[in-house]
Amino acid sequence: MPVGPSAAVGTPRYRKRPDGTCHPTGKRCPHGTALVCGRRHDDSDQLLGQALCPDCYDYEGAVLFNAGVSELWRRTTIYALRSLGSLLGMSAREAARRLRLSYVKVVEFQKRGSVHLHALVRADVRDDEHGQGPEGSDADMVATALLIVARKVNAPVPGNDNEQRMTWGKQVDAAVVTEAENGRRRAAAYLAKYATKGSDEHGVLDHRLRSGTPRDGRLPEHLRMLVDKAWELGEHPNIEALRLHQWAHTCGFRGHFLTKSRRYSTTFAALRVERQPWRIAQGQPDADVPDPEKIEIREWTFEGSGYRTAGDVCLARNMEENLRAGQIAAREESGGQAMGAVAEVEVGK
Repeated sequence: MPVGPSAAVGTPRYRKRPDGTCHPTGKRCPHGTALVCGRRHDDSDQLLGQALCPDCYDYEGAVLFNAGVSELWRRTTIYALRSLGSLLGMSAREAARRLRLSYVKVVEFQKRGSVHLHALVRADVRDDEHGQGPEGSDADMVATALLIVARKVNAPVPGNDNEQRMTWGKQVDAAVVTEAENGRRRAAAYLAKYATKGSDEHGVLDHRLRSGTPRDGRLPEHLRMLVDKAWELGEHPNIEALRLHQWAHTCGFRGHFLTKSRRYSTTFAALRVERQPWRIAQGQPDADVPDPEKIEIREWTFEGSGYRTAGDVCLARNMEENLRAGQIAAREESGGQAMGAVAEVEVGK
């Protein structure tokens, strides 16, 4: 089930429609920019996803949607369970007592900087999640419940005092996954496809930022403005709890790219427990029992912690500050070189 943000966050953007066109017709915006583009963009065009008029684009709304999308998804799962119960003739309380929705979802970062969610959702009988589904229900009924809720659910915009609400956009789809033709394998491949996408294709935003937007010419201007807005909002006292400085590199999205409900399948902790002996066995495929003659017994002893003198503390702090300053200078230098390379290509054209 893929769902995307409401279209209210911005003005028309450069796109590639099924027929290959972008915006062959359009009107003029209040800033005097014609919202028209007659070009045919290929998939590598950096204009894709950027706003036709950046002055009209609601960058603050886009960042706050990313920051609040997890809450919107939480409400979606709650009301979808109630909707499924209603289709089965149950009250909301009875549905919460007898049913459970289990899911695994991935977050797709689009070129425009907003996130889409792609989720596999399964209806279970509570306390029997890996048995038969709820009596009287089927996959089509679950898909119907999700579609009904996706059109109605809303959540408050983070830090908004005028009770403005955020909703899912028009790009909502629900398809049934069956066992026919390796349905589970295709579903896993479907999720893996979107799990490999990042906020930018060059890896400029693959880490948390410490001093604002990196000056790297490979970063599209649209993403740069989103990151700038996220960094700016991180200093706003009303939404300080969102800690947007830590999430500026993801344009405000706060969370993991892959999450699942606890009852969907096995837990990550159980997988780690199983993975450890498997990796050991891979390293020693022919050795079921370790050879006692090759076992080395070593012992750790505690010597102390911290620094012994005030001079050692001062020296360590100076080294840390010099290292941080060197890292910042290296990032700025690499960004300047990247911008110079882009300028040289443009002049060559």
